[in-house]
Amino acid sequence: MNDSRRHAIVLGAGMAGLLAARVLTGHFQRVTVVERDHLPSDPVFRAGVPQSRHVHALWSRGIAIVESLFPGIEEQLRAAGAPVLSVPADMLWLTPTGWRRRFPSTRMLTCSRELLEWSVRDRLARAKGVEVLSGHEGVGLITDSTGLRITGVEIRQRGQKDSSSQLLADLVIDANGRSSRTVDWLRALGCPTVPQDHVDPFLGYASRSFAIPSTFSADWKAVFLQGAPQENARSGVLFPQEGGRWIVSLFGRGNDLPPTDEDGFLNFAASLRSPVLHEAIEKAEPLTPVTSYRHTVNRRLRYEQLRGLPRRLVVLGDAACAFNPIYGHGMSVAAISAAAMDSALRTDESLDEVTHRLQKQIAKEASGAWLIATGEDSRYHTTQGPRVNIPAKIVNRYLGRVASASNVDEQVCSALMDVMVLNAPPTSLFRPTVMLRSAANRSVPSSAYPYSEEQ
Repeated sequence: MNDSRRHAIVLGAGMAGLLAARVLTGHFQRVTVVERDHLPSDPVFRAGVPQSRHVHALWSRGIAIVESLFPGIEEQLRAAGAPVLSVPADMLWLTPTGWRRRFPSTRMLTCSRELLEWSVRDRLARAKGVEVLSGHEGVGLITDSTGLRITGVEIRQRGQKDSSSQLLADLVIDANGRSSRTVDWLRALGCPTVPQDHVDPFLGYASRSFAIPSTFSADWKAVFLQGAPQENARSGVLFPQEGGRWIVSLFGRGNDLPPTDEDGFLNFAASLRSPVLHEAIEKAEPLTPVTSYRHTVNRRLRYEQLRGLPRRLVVLGDAACAFNPIYGHGMSVAAISAAAMDSALRTDESLDEVTHRLQKQIAKEASGAWLIATGEDSRYHTTQGPRVNIPAKIVNRYLGRVASASNVDEQVCSALMDVMVLNAPPTSLFRPTVMLRSAANRSVPSSAYPYSEEQ
């Protein structure tokens, strides 16, 4: 069996694809990244990442993995103005059960997606053996004579529908995000339908950038006003970004979606559970129009369960498991998947064995973020998905207790943040210490003005 590691293909030049490509440079002689967009030479918007105009966050574990793959990139991003926040210490955070005290628990990078992705792409371009085919797209998979092993991808130039060519490789990675067509390509090869899970929160959001006023002064750097299922489901986020600006995203569910006109946007901000975000932007100078986004369904494609999945194909990032973006886990899960790939490729296993095991590992690494997103979304009546059974309701009630205790108890907050940043599995919240401290919590939910830094 030919088990050479000469050439690997990555479909998609988003964050998942770029991080995967960087890992592959340590294991293959050549790495080709195939991207449908014509990639810009500067950190500007591109059509293939429509969500980049909205709030983004890279949690501490994601930061650590990206730094390990591109040493010095955090310093590079900071030099470009990228803010790194201490969370929740730098943030006014109104949870469904009241204001969270500002304990220094973890870190979060809040620069624009454009700056982060461009910086990673710039560093990747310097790696030996990397080629980026921008303006090209995959149109199908190529297999060997048995149909059991992927040997490459059929590609074509964007817009050239009448001609295509074969790009052969020893390994193919699908990082095409929500637009992935691997399900269709596998069906064309005679594979069964890929099992899927869907939990749709029917959440939509609208975003706008503002210049931070020169006269603005506060003891906080960011605001996160969560909705409360039984009180007010509307929510909003204000994060600092490079260039002395704020990115503000407002979220609504069902038919209660944030408007995209100027007055409607401000009125929606004023209707949140606290006036603090609206007060900050009311007199701030808008830098962009209001843009909306609706692709927020939690969708998990269970490739690891597919009988007869061809070897030497790996699907990761949003192409495998996409989350409601409000929880900020997409880029971190992509980074964790890239790290899992690196570990898998360091073994002495054949590529056939590696890809089979790696697909299962990628699903496992995404499971914590999936539970967080779908568990929280299930609290809202607008959400459609599998019925929440009685055991799940009991667990959700307990986790609500943990969240309430984390507002005032630093140890519980630290445990919860470890889960949020994907450093620990959700099961860690059932440790005796967390359970006892959560049970002892007697705090009363409050939407009054937030805790100051000194409290």
